[in-house]
Amino acid sequence: MSEEKLTVGQKLAGLSGPLLTLWQLVKFVGVGGLGGIIQAVLQYIFPVFFDRFTTPLPGWLDFLYNEPTLFDTDTAAGAADAAKYIINGTVTWGYVLPFFLANIIANIFVYIMNKKYTFKSSAPRWHFVLYFVIMVLTIVFVTWLQGILYPYIIRAPWEWIHPLARLILLIPCGIIQTIVFFIAQKLLLPPDPALVEESKARADARATSKD
Repeated sequence: MSEEKLTVGQKLAGLSGPLLTLWQLVKFVGVGGLGGIIQAVLQYIFPVFFDRFTTPLPGWLDFLYNEPTLFDTDTAAGAADAAKYIINGTVTWGYVLPFFLANIIANIFVYIMNKKYTFKSSAPRWHFVLYFVIMVLTIVFVTWLQGILYPYIIRAPWEWIHPLARLILLIPCGIIQTIVFFIAQKLLLPPDPALVEESKARADARATSKD
């Protein structure tokens, strides 16, 4: 059994072409799962700090949210959230920043982990700058999407689902980000032959140590 696992490990270390891409996608999704946990936790922690940010968003960001439908003001909780997060008809930074920053932080973590372990790359720093631009644009889009979907969740007839709204929003947004970010990282994080050979050497060493 041990020998079989070692053989699999050696084969995985030597993959190339479509099989390598498939294995990278599997690892990418696994790392993304860790990022999703980080993002979910931060989205529930950050409001403690950012709820005091009552400055409304600038006019050029108005497209992100439809304020009249954002909260269910027919309920006490929805009315309280509307009073807290909407000032003069505009959403405040205190509502937006927890979603946005949690997403940014989680995806920077994912990028670093994927660079080292998934793609085995030593890409230059300017690749990260380009990726950061792609990441921000994608997160702005999913932030807009969260604003569209959030009202439907908090208006669902099941009371138990309302506190989970921020968590549920991670699913559709996570799928979109997985597709965009995997393609971007696949292109911007080319494998470093030295790191690939090092990975193969470690697999061979583990196999030898078990013999």
